Amino acid sequence: MFLSTFVYFTALLILSSGFYHSSRPIILFNLIFIVCALLSFGLGNLSPNLGIFRGVAVTFFVFYLLLKWVEIKWGELWSIGLLGAGLFIYGSCVFIKDHVEYFISS
Repeated sequence: MFLSTFVYFTALLILSSGFYHSSRPIILFNLIFIVCALLSFGLGNLSPNLGIFRGVAVTFFVFYLLLKWVEIKWGELWSIGLLGAGLFIYGSCVFIKDHVEYFISS
């Protein structure tokens, strides 16, 4: 369960990246990623057996948000982008520390 979910969300993360050049529209893969992540979070709450599914999905959703932040072209405002990325990572760590049940199934 873990490995298949991990590979699936890794593939979706790569396909939804602006750095991956494909002939398909990136917006489609971004929508697929967001819908799958939200559905995974909902399905993971239905059964304790699907907790690992939810944990991987939420972890990759945090990676997705960080990737989208990195894809923004900051130009001369690079310092704001760097500060925002640091604050995002710090906020993510605080959230993970306080809500570890979303990331690790019991």
